Amino acid sequence: MKLFFKKLKSVKGFSFIELVVSVAIFSVLVISSTEIFKLVIDGQRNSISAQNVQENIRYAMERMTKEMRMAQISNTDCYAGATNKVFNTSPDGQELYFKNQNGDCVHYVLDIGSIFVEMSYDENYMYEPLTSFAQPEYNIPGIIINNLQFYVKDDPIGSLKSSQPYVTMMMDAKAFGQAMHEQKMKIQMTVSSRDYGGSGGSVPSCTPECSGAACGDDDSCGGLCDGSCVTGSCVAGSCVMVDACSASTVCGDSCSYNGDTYTTVTNGAQCWLAESLSTTKKPDGTDISSLAYCNPLGCDAPWGRLYDWNTAMNGLSAATGCMNPVTKENMIQGICPDGWHIPTDYEGCAGDDFPALISSLGGSSIAGGAMKINDTTYWDSPNTGASNSSNFSAAGAGYRSWNSSFNNRSQYGIFWSSSEADATHAWTETLSYNFEDIFRDYSDYGGKDNAYSVRCIKD
Repeated sequence: MKLFFKKLKSVKGFSFIELVVSVAIFSVLVISSTEIFKLVIDGQRNSISAQNVQENIRYAMERMTKEMRMAQISNTDCYAGATNKVFNTSPDGQELYFKNQNGDCVHYVLDIGSIFVEMSYDENYMYEPLTSFAQPEYNIPGIIINNLQFYVKDDPIGSLKSSQPYVTMMMDAKAFGQAMHEQKMKIQMTVSSRDYGGSGGSVPSCTPECSGAACGDDDSCGGLCDGSCVTGSCVAGSCVMVDACSASTVCGDSCSYNGDTYTTVTNGAQCWLAESLSTTKKPDGTDISSLAYCNPLGCDAPWGRLYDWNTAMNGLSAATGCMNPVTKENMIQGICPDGWHIPTDYEGCAGDDFPALISSLGGSSIAGGAMKINDTTYWDSPNTGASNSSNFSAAGAGYRSWNSSFNNRSQYGIFWSSSEADATHAWTETLSYNFEDIFRDYSDYGGKDNAYSVRCIKD
């Protein structure tokens, strides 16, 4: 045995046992270092997950708070059995119903792990998520909401309110990634409505009636309607007259079109309207109000209305080639004012309207930021790269799908071109809340039966 160990001695005098011990100690150190590194990475992932939960929930909370603070008294308009109440919940407390400041019924409900908002507005309908939902079965990360509960304090006395109505909302939220990196949080928020009475109550709220009204008409609540004007725009119940948008409009001046006033802005050699169209009429005055879709959350400037492609084109054929600014070939007026047209975006035509605009703003990788309004009122956070250095003032109006639902408000701004991609699609340019790029597309967002924003450019 002694002879055996002697033979295993190294030239430096280390025995076999000493070698084994050294290797074992080194292995322990490597494993310990790996575990420490893993713990650090796990901590970072947990921190990122928590930030994702907070950021995503913050947007939902802000949007819900704005609606709920302006909620008004309703009877059975939005919930069966309600009497002079502002807020109503389902029997299990998991759904909330109320009427918003525009008189639209709002319904919040938990569905497939996300908070959804349901709204009905005239013939329009919207059902969309307020939080980005995860799909664990497909390993798609996101936010999962559980145990959503609403607690309402709303004490009606006859037609008056004895105290301020409020809603307390509680939920469990977690960011889903790998199972060991799920970050869980409990969230509670209380929001009060401004529609309440002080000591002894107050006069019930009055809902202005201005549908179809002209500028200055009585709103049935002692005020004046900001209705339509033949020319100019309605300000404090009076029509402020400006010149009609036309071929002679001086870029930089304001002009009116079908009762709405638009700012104009120069980019390079181009002159654009600085707001998306809100018209409910064709250039000849024909009514298209049933096809000029207004998001239930509002369509005042700078949001604008949404139009399907055939309506935007006023039934005219698509551009069939590159635009010629001299002969005006392939300039399609559509529903734009006289002397203006739907932007061109024909394949391979660098001089067309959208390609020329994008080039003047530094290229597609940064032009989107230069075109977006620089705040989080009209775009969700983080509104990446937004500077509005072009004064294009694009808002994230989202879109109306072929199935009549409104989607992606404050997340995407999608603009029609007059250039056709195929029989059922036309080219669009899309801006996003989380990119500074602008995306030319037709496969995802270019279906002609969807409704998008229209921005006009001068001939």
